[in-house]
Amino acid sequence: MRLSVIVPVYNLESLVGECLGSICSSGSSDFEVICVNDGSTDASATVLEQWSCRDPRITVINQEDKGVSNARNVGIDAASGEYLTFVDGDDRLAPGGVDAMLDACERLGSDVISFGATTFPEGVATDWLTRHVTVADMPPGPFSVDMVLGKDASPFMWARAYRRSLVQEGGIRFNENLSLGEDVCWLASCLPLARKVASVSTCVYEYRLARQGSLMTQQAKGSKEQLSKHVDVVEDVYETWEGYGIDERYAAELADWAIRYVFYAITRQPADVRGGLVVRMRDIWRAHHVDGRLRLLPAPVRRMVELALSYEDDGTSSWSQRRQGAAGVMWRISEYGMRDLVETAVGRGGSRSGSGA
Repeated sequence: MRLSVIVPVYNLESLVGECLGSICSSGSSDFEVICVNDGSTDASATVLEQWSCRDPRITVINQEDKGVSNARNVGIDAASGEYLTFVDGDDRLAPGGVDAMLDACERLGSDVISFGATTFPEGVATDWLTRHVTVADMPPGPFSVDMVLGKDASPFMWARAYRRSLVQEGGIRFNENLSLGEDVCWLASCLPLARKVASVSTCVYEYRLARQGSLMTQQAKGSKEQLSKHVDVVEDVYETWEGYGIDERYAAELADWAIRYVFYAITRQPADVRGGLVVRMRDIWRAHHVDGRLRLLPAPVRRMVELALSYEDDGTSSWSQRRQGAAGVMWRISEYGMRDLVETAVGRGGSRSGSGA
């Protein structure tokens, strides 16, 4: 078996048939589809059972509701393919998507291969999303830190094929304690362990823009809650890379990414919102010895980190509003340029910080 397609399903009775139809019609017989029904309360289980009776390549696993990360982990444990790929139950594979992945796995032999994706319905995707689902051809080569932490890094774990032995030998699993940003943590776990990574511009995945009631739609509500979940992601990535012994090597890139991913946005919140979040970021940077590595950080990054390190549990800080503003402006100019800062100030820009995940 060359490829295992893992599909987590929760209350998708009206959509999962479309998903499975796209997968089964997009490739040859050298793949399996593992559907994990994660405690659906609608008719999803019935739809899945009908499809498994119709197509022997489909296996259905039913379980109590344990969350999408657990469902993916269950799928990994049940997989037998040389490579793994993931398809959310409300998305689709493009025509010929499985065959394109199988061809690339055979031809390139990389541990992780990224592919292009499109979005649907057409015409409503943001520029950011369109840019981050577009992939350029890249021959097999070593891991680069920009693949995870770079401004143009895609935060999505789908539209990729992962060698199963890489996942097994690395003990890589989705963090079941996260409900937002688990894709980023998965990629931060997989990519540094890969001996060779590659990308293929062929679009194999069709991503459904957030439907009403989806997890992404729900998480968009409540800025403080979302920021807190992003801090969880930062903590997970730091701990993973410390375990890999590469956190010091990439100290500057990690700090800059953490600022872009969440800390810059935190500093722009009202004091009653940002206080506890700043303390959490301070503790992450202290725990991972960023304060001992300040000399490794570019000045704009260092000044932002120093803001967090100066914060006290009681909400007092040696930073003033002026110091906070100056550090933020200095970092933003270094990150995106003066034009972006000016356009944002007059209302034409919009924050480019954050991963979008």
